[in-house]
Amino acid sequence: MSKELSYLDTEGYTVFTSEFHRKRGRCCQSSCLHCPYGHTIKKFGLGFKMITQNDEDLVSQILVQKNMNIAWKDFLPDNALFLTLKGITCGIVLKNHIVVKELILKEEFSHQGISKELVEAYLF
Repeated sequence: MSKELSYLDTEGYTVFTSEFHRKRGRCCQSSCLHCPYGHTIKKFGLGFKMITQNDEDLVSQILVQKNMNIAWKDFLPDNALFLTLKGITCGIVLKNHIVVKELILKEEFSHQGISKELVEAYLF
């Protein structure tokens, strides 16, 4: 099965995936959302946003995409945050006060080097 090279975002724009950028073979230095070479993360860093009751649909969407069944109580503000890159939600971080327990990335963000260790470096 071949990986997708692009997709349409919620505003209808074409977004190139990390697979597209990898096939090109080099970083273009344009801060592409799915840059697999680390340029975008280095330039913009990772962000975090609290998860609220209003976000239940987005949380469910991410969990369904990853075939996960986790109780809503695990997403209380003290336990979980949305992970963002360039203001775009790319996943969920389940944490305690000193360590990331689980990193749940949207599929389109799962091949660009975002790891628990990298998230911990920005979070703690």
